Amino acid sequence: MADMDASSTIAAAETGALFNYSMIWFLLLLIIPLFIMQEVSGRLGVATEKGLGENIRERYSRKLALLLTLPMALADIATYAIEYLGIAVGLSVLGISPILSVPIVFVIHTTLVTRGNTEMQKKS
Repeated sequence: MADMDASSTIAAAETGALFNYSMIWFLLLLIIPLFIMQEVSGRLGVATEKGLGENIRERYSRKLALLLTLPMALADIATYAIEYLGIAVGLSVLGISPILSVPIVFVIHTTLVTRGNTEMQKKS
């Protein structure tokens, strides 16, 4: 499943607890535009071999690219923070202290991203 990290799982559980099935119509409504955005983004990346920020900067301006990239970066940072929080909670259930587990997982994650095989990362 795509995008099922700690934050989305917690948000889905919370939404289900609050609204039961009354929000399903909204989720079904979002399937088509989300699919289209994902498809167009993928095709844009394949066709231009550039990311969204690079394409915006080339087509429009550097200021607009920065303005549009900043919220994405903040969302990424928040998602990583919540992901590590989920790791801490999960490992604390197993009796491993978050003070110990989070730095270890962070070092492993950073090592894999910076020194790992990029071809393997692209395939996963």
